[in-house]
Amino acid sequence: MRKPYPRGGFRRRQFLAGAAALPALAVLHVSAAESKAARDPKALDGTLGIPGPYPGRVIEVRNPALIKDGVKDRAAVKATVARGMQELTGADDAVEAWRTLFEPGDVVGIKMNPVGNPLANTSSELMLEVIEGLKSAGVKLGDIFVFERYKKEFIAAGMHKAVPEGVWWGGLTPEDDPTQLQIQWPGDDPVAGYDPDEFVTMELIHHGHDPKDDRNL
Repeated sequence: MRKPYPRGGFRRRQFLAGAAALPALAVLHVSAAESKAARDPKALDGTLGIPGPYPGRVIEVRNPALIKDGVKDRAAVKATVARGMQELTGADDAVEAWRTLFEPGDVVGIKMNPVGNPLANTSSELMLEVIEGLKSAGVKLGDIFVFERYKKEFIAAGMHKAVPEGVWWGGLTPEDDPTQLQIQWPGDDPVAGYDPDEFVTMELIHHGHDPKDDRNL
């Protein structure tokens, strides 16, 4: 569903709180038992918001079955996300874990990253499992916004094709949000819009070329 972003009861604080609440998959591995023991019941009281009930807590989940012969395995992605959410929250199952962080009425932004497409961008399969998790917590499809800062890069990577019907998607580009920096200008001048005293462009240095030799630049 192509729109700039959800309207109605949408508030910037809710959007940022929802986006920030998603778990990070990085460098710390803990067991579900350790996660449950570390949970502070007081942190779960009251309305959810930034920094969330588990500030600074990072979970790494590894699964060699995620990719087979270059193809992402949706079932493996689902199991891996569920495992990460349970270890983060100490919940007994994935649905309980998602409900620890989200509730009906939340507006949630899912930030994609097309940089490095097609080999190193955000997985659409991961995005779909996050949406499924949000749905299990009672978040409506119309309250979910899948986005990238620059809409053209989002579309060029084909990410919009994977967004389920009913979910909002778009970019925070100037045509959608006038507060965002314009990156494409007439003549493709890369310095336009930037302070020329602070921003410079350099020619690509070819293999074997001495970077200190600028005679041919």
